[in-house]
Amino acid sequence: MNEVSHQVTARPKILVVDDRQENLFAMATLLKPLDAEVLTGLSGNQALSQVLRHRFALILMDVQMPEMDGFETVSLIQEYAQSSHVPIIFVTAMNKEGEYISKGYQLGAVDYLFKPVNPDILQSKVKVFLDLYREKATVDKVLHELKHAQTELEHNHQELEDAHHQVAMSKAYVDNIIKSMNDTLVVIDADMTIRVINQATLALLGFEEQELIGQHTRLIFGEELIQGTFIEELLKDGSMCALESTYMTKDHRTIPVAFSGAVLMDDQGHFQGIVCVAQDITKRKQAEEELRKAHDVLELRVHERTAKLEEANSLLMSEIAERKRAEEDIRNLNTDLMRGKAELEVSNKELEAFSYSVAHDLRAPLRGIDGFCQAVWEDSRHTLDPTSQRYLQRAREASQRMAKQIDALLNLARLSRTELEVEAVDLTTLAQSVLTDLQSAEPERQVEWTVAEGLRAIGDTSLVRVALENLLGNAWKFTSQVESARIELGMSQHTSNPVYFVHDNGTGFDMAYADKLFMAFQRLHGLSEFPCLGIGLATVQRIIRLHNGRIWAESAVGDGATFFFTFENEDESGIHVACANS
Repeated sequence: MNEVSHQVTARPKILVVDDRQENLFAMATLLKPLDAEVLTGLSGNQALSQVLRHRFALILMDVQMPEMDGFETVSLIQEYAQSSHVPIIFVTAMNKEGEYISKGYQLGAVDYLFKPVNPDILQSKVKVFLDLYREKATVDKVLHELKHAQTELEHNHQELEDAHHQVAMSKAYVDNIIKSMNDTLVVIDADMTIRVINQATLALLGFEEQELIGQHTRLIFGEELIQGTFIEELLKDGSMCALESTYMTKDHRTIPVAFSGAVLMDDQGHFQGIVCVAQDITKRKQAEEELRKAHDVLELRVHERTAKLEEANSLLMSEIAERKRAEEDIRNLNTDLMRGKAELEVSNKELEAFSYSVAHDLRAPLRGIDGFCQAVWEDSRHTLDPTSQRYLQRAREASQRMAKQIDALLNLARLSRTELEVEAVDLTTLAQSVLTDLQSAEPERQVEWTVAEGLRAIGDTSLVRVALENLLGNAWKFTSQVESARIELGMSQHTSNPVYFVHDNGTGFDMAYADKLFMAFQRLHGLSEFPCLGIGLATVQRIIRLHNGRIWAESAVGDGATFFFTFENEDESGIHVACANS
């Protein structure tokens, strides 16, 4: 039995690679019903060893592995001729960002699944590739037999006709396999005309085969596939998976489906058509709708329960005789509130840690970009035309500006982990020091600034200085286009607690965008007009909140801006500190 015939008759092999033995066992168990031999590897090296010894129909590759990750392993697998065309599906519980998914497809992956894997989806996708592998093996066998028959043509013309007959039978066999698949399958040519359609598609849409063969895909494909970027992205990437769209039935109903596609190319690399495989997700959509309704019901119940609690608290105030029961309810409520506060603190810490990690990881590629641009500038700037030199400098400036933004983001993330060293803070002295530094940095500017005497508060001196540097720095920057610039730090007594303010007569802003004012990287003015990192006011808000205070602003375009802020910390005597002379 030759190698081609052996591929047709032997059970197809699937390679599962994961650095955890329990994951390998789970995958093997899920794939057992698919009539395939499942081989495993605990590392990239074991996977390469298996590829050298076996011919696989499909590889399921974990991304996160020690020593050699899934991307590196796939790159090496692609270098072997016998494994370069093996379809690869990445399976991972991490790296859901678009850049990692795109990297997987660029390496030649045909799909990307996230853990925990849905067993039905996994089995359906694997079965499609097993069917295609068997079909390819069958076609290879037929081609092999045709080649052998061609060499015998001069000896026996009858054998040639028998071979042609065998080809026709094999083609019919392949067609039957396609038409018997459980998932819908449609093959279209370069003109978007339907050429092959299986029985599952016909049954789902209610058409007869002769009604669709030779027709344009707009007859059954949803508008998002015809007018969207599905075809364009397929031609660019070679494959796509899990795009949610719709099928149109014969009676004009729409059926939600999850599309996967692969481009068909001839031996010369010319586009021939597209294989589209789709799965009916009607039940999943219904489940999502039921979940949404259940969530709405839960929200209603929570609202009703909150109303009942408020009513109970009112009764507790009027029914002195039930004091013990009321006290118990209050204790229970306090316990729930403390638990909620603890959970909120944990969530905030996790979010801050994630932001810190992402910002930290972005610094390395930015240093690389800046370094390479610097190297090109030093080595080749004399050979570059002025336009190229300007582009190179702009690339360096952009990478350096991004690095500064990342540093600012890291500093913002660190604020939430900062332990406050609470003490009496002399706001007047701090503000005068900051404004003096600003004046020294730009001695040519004429700015009239005023700081009220005796402003004091309770807080962390270093953090309060950072807040004042940002607020006064903004006032200094946004008055740069005003002839008679004025900046003032003062205090007003709106309530029992002092309210401090920083006022300037600068360019101001539109209050319609005030909700974006304290959001990171949200700028209300163009970078060319007022260069900034977009993180200053977010930092100020974080510092004020650490002091249990609040901050808000009032402004009008061309009429300056006023930022109000409070500190709610208390001194050791429990008295709010405002002004020493108040």
